[in-house]
Amino acid sequence: MSLVSVCSVAASPGVTTTALAIGWCWPTVTGRGVVIVDADPSGSGFLPGYLRGANPPSGGVLRLAAGPGELTAEVVLEHCIALGGEQDRLLLLGVTAALEARALSRIWQTLVGLIPDFDTLGIDVLVDVGRIEHVLEPTVLLEQAGAAVLATRSTLAGVMTGLAGLDRLRRLRGPVRSTSALLVGEGRPYSAADVRRELGVPTLPVLTWDPRAAARIEAGEDLRRGALARSALLRSATAAVDAVRPAALDLAGGGR
Repeated sequence: MSLVSVCSVAASPGVTTTALAIGWCWPTVTGRGVVIVDADPSGSGFLPGYLRGANPPSGGVLRLAAGPGELTAEVVLEHCIALGGEQDRLLLLGVTAALEARALSRIWQTLVGLIPDFDTLGIDVLVDVGRIEHVLEPTVLLEQAGAAVLATRSTLAGVMTGLAGLDRLRRLRGPVRSTSALLVGEGRPYSAADVRRELGVPTLPVLTWDPRAAARIEAGEDLRRGALARSALLRSATAAVDAVRPAALDLAGGGR
């Protein structure tokens, strides 16, 4: 399995919530573990939201960057936290401010090289890149990902910026690697079919517009329980895994 990078053009179709929802559903669909990598150079959306501002004991990517010795897949896993206590759903936390992201280019390059080792461990890697074309964008995570997925909305602005974003990703990644889009909330006002046609993509998975569930996820509520576990957002995220994963598997030359 190859790594999957999720990004956006505008600041708000909810890339962090999208990555968290898809990452949470990933093991259920694939039977494999997942590491969600918080690589947004503008500052983590997980720290003030899902973790409610708490300092993670793992230290996240900054402690990983400062650590001595060789970086291995096992060392990366030691710096992750388990989402909801689930060891097959891990999160590598990012930075609190853009200034800290300057020190991470080596980490991102190394992470790409470790993908075969994660695959051997039965773990896939899902990256929240944040907004593309940030001055400190982790470009290697977009360029080398098995699949790059641009999250957008069904507004006129969303379609227009989505076209520009897809064009940039295709030029960066070339014609071989999978570059696709994901729609956050259809019918607001345009349908998924309309947006897919305008973006020129063969398929367009849709995350349901569910602001109540999104707010609860961002607030760090337990995704395993009650109405949140049965929410339309998480149900649609499960379907999105199926839509994203085959392209990444094809580009990786196989997988499990």
